[in-house]
Amino acid sequence: MNKGVSLSLWFLPTILVMATANYAADGKGLKAEGPMTNARLEAILKTVEPNVKGGNGRWEMVRDGVPLMVLSDESHNRMRVIAPAAELKDVGQQILMTMMEANFARALDARYAVSQGVVWAAFIHPLNSLRERDLISAFQQVVTLVKTTGTTYSSSALQFGPGY
Repeated sequence: MNKGVSLSLWFLPTILVMATANYAADGKGLKAEGPMTNARLEAILKTVEPNVKGGNGRWEMVRDGVPLMVLSDESHNRMRVIAPAAELKDVGQQILMTMMEANFARALDARYAVSQGVVWAAFIHPLNSLRERDLISAFQQVVTLVKTTGTTYSSSALQFGPGY
């Protein structure tokens, strides 16, 4: 084997290990988090929103004037952040179609969903892989989706998809 190639094969992994160590050491790397549980989720909720009410997989709070519910089920590895966006009886066919188009291009990780006569803004995620930053993003996206219902139907300024 060529001596230059051999040296490169040794040197490249060394640089990668050093760069990774420096990235994590400077505080910009992702901190290690274990699987999310209801107990960890509740601790985060109490930190983020001290007036949160509930427990055992069902919490309620108000964020930026929007009532939010956080629901989780450890046995099924699911969690969701939901907020009512509209009464289904007040939403016509064209608005429902606009909401479905928004789910594709403007709602990002939050989505419109319908249940029990209510149109909900919902963020749904596996519980055990949920990270605190994902939860904070979920709150913001769900709140924004509720607040833009009737105007831009978006969860942020970003729009994703062809022609949008």
